[in-house]
Amino acid sequence: MDQNKKWGFIALILLVFILLAACQSADEVDTADKNDEEAVEQQNMPSEESEQEQELVDSTIEEPETSGTTENLGDYEVEWEIKVDELEDKYLIHGESNLLPETKVRVYLQSPDHIIQGYSEDFMVEEDGSFSGELEHIQQYDTEMNIGFDVRPSLQKEEILQHYGRQFEKMTGPFMAVRDNFGRELVYYVTSTLTHYPEENQLAELVSERPEWDFPSDQGDLEVRFDNVEVEKGESRLFLSGESNLLDGSILVVDVSLPGYRTVGYSAKKKVNPDGSFNLSVSYPTDIDDDAEMNVIIQFTPFRDNNLPYIVEHYGVKGENLKGEFVEDHSFDNKHIKFKVNVQ
Repeated sequence: MDQNKKWGFIALILLVFILLAACQSADEVDTADKNDEEAVEQQNMPSEESEQEQELVDSTIEEPETSGTTENLGDYEVEWEIKVDELEDKYLIHGESNLLPETKVRVYLQSPDHIIQGYSEDFMVEEDGSFSGELEHIQQYDTEMNIGFDVRPSLQKEEILQHYGRQFEKMTGPFMAVRDNFGRELVYYVTSTLTHYPEENQLAELVSERPEWDFPSDQGDLEVRFDNVEVEKGESRLFLSGESNLLDGSILVVDVSLPGYRTVGYSAKKKVNPDGSFNLSVSYPTDIDDDAEMNVIIQFTPFRDNNLPYIVEHYGVKGENLKGEFVEDHSFDNKHIKFKVNVQ
């Protein structure tokens, strides 16, 4: 091979190597570009974990909030708030509390002017401490209507009694009141009353309040006293309020006295509050002279009016233990308390 052919062959070999190197470099660049594009797409696309996290966040936002709180359920100091919406034929009731789930709440109607039977329901406390339901409307107007709410030991299952005590003796707070006794063992209820005066074509909205009691140092003394007794005269009812040192659960009877008139049925009775204070109303006749004398007679008769056995024992089966300026003879050597307030 001559010299010229030799150099031509070498040049051809070099050209082939250059072309092969250029093709390989182009392939590497194209592959790198594709890898970069896929990496960008993967960054923009959510992973399965992020999708699951997003679904969890969305479901948490959409989940409705509960109406009650579970932080203090079962506390011995009982708290509750009750709302009542009056409809034409029923009451819609919703309560929130810190009562244990499955505690039973008795709801009922009472009136000082009528004997009401059969208007009661039992509501069960839910997992969050709330309770709800309906109570039939008696559709009786021109009267006082009391919607009562009680948690009674006798209605509860064994687990509830083991927690709160068989007579609810472990429970505390302003909603507790004595409502029965077995010997010297007092029985307590959780209790509230919402009072209203139904009117046709006018629907009421009622909300309970947390009471504040002022327990007197001489509560239960045999020398019974009444203080700060006030009577407000309405269009057809008298509204009474006052203080006493009577035992929790003592029953007062109120009669309207109209000298010179014959009246029947203008009477009411009610338990005093846990601190001995009282508030109640009684109807009075409106077809009397404007200047007619009117008095309210407040009476406490231990041996009558369904007073609890512990009250009868304390004040005497014949009232013989009663003392003070308001003690009067009743009948058959019995004694009772009688307190008169002039209205007009």
